[in-house]
Amino acid sequence: MQRPSERFIGHSQNFLRSGALVDRLIDSSSIRSGELVLDLGAGTGLISRRLASHGCRVVAVEKDPFLATRLRRQFASLYSVQVRQCDILDLDLPRKKYKVFSNIPFHSTAEIVNRLTGAVCPPDDTHLVVQLEAAERVLGQPRTTLASVLLYPWFEASTVHRFRRSDFVPSPHVEAVMLRLRKRGPPLIESARAQRFRDFVVALFTAPSPSVGDTLSRMVGSRRGLRLARALDLADAPPTHVALPRWLDLFDLTDSLLGEELGWRVAHAERRLRSLQHKLRKCHRTRSRPVRPPPADEPVALQWREAGGRV
Repeated sequence: MQRPSERFIGHSQNFLRSGALVDRLIDSSSIRSGELVLDLGAGTGLISRRLASHGCRVVAVEKDPFLATRLRRQFASLYSVQVRQCDILDLDLPRKKYKVFSNIPFHSTAEIVNRLTGAVCPPDDTHLVVQLEAAERVLGQPRTTLASVLLYPWFEASTVHRFRRSDFVPSPHVEAVMLRLRKRGPPLIESARAQRFRDFVVALFTAPSPSVGDTLSRMVGSRRGLRLARALDLADAPPTHVALPRWLDLFDLTDSLLGEELGWRVAHAERRLRSLQHKLRKCHRTRSRPVRPPPADEPVALQWREAGGRV
């Protein structure tokens, strides 16, 4: 029978080493004492401990049963920390004001960001340790991405810290940053037009035509399409070369010209894309090399690191 110390977790989970670093990141964030904060993928509990020490009410979410059991023992006498053993994507998110501060599994970044930002009650502010490339997709840098456009009207995205690889155990093979997603208030698109905007953007990004002008011509007719694209000097631009604020201008102009007609021309574009993505994820599951989690006790964790993870 496998002993608890021999349990394994996915290679995409890299644990932060320093409580002092976590304290500095929390201090520089918008998180304040008394607020409800979710720690998704709590692991050894380092972030949850530091959040609790800042006076936060913490929900520590951990899928691995061994780590969740260890977290419950660790926080048994600390009433401000509640441990939940479940998959992050299956978590019932709060229906009241909350924030997120987490070091999430890198391989689940896109799904977790979609889960949080698409919630009925999304977090007011989110800080996630993510791979640099994943953060760039959310930011739309160096090129605009579909994900960045779909987030832009509702969330302000930025990177607030760049980590060293030595900040983690085990050390990752990729660069990592702290991604911040701050909920806008009010959003840049009113709720009545939100789904029409999202379908419009998805339709332009997923069209086989190479440029915005070509796609608009196919979508609304050549004369009107070219007129719309030329009005914003986007006739020959591919979607990835359209800056985020310009997407709002393009949508407003198209929507004012077509109104409800635009709605039925792009109807369900996002739903079809999500359905296709779901099928692809089921066919191509990420397989990761397993590694041991470091002990929660910091002196022991140091011995664990010096021994190459074999104590």
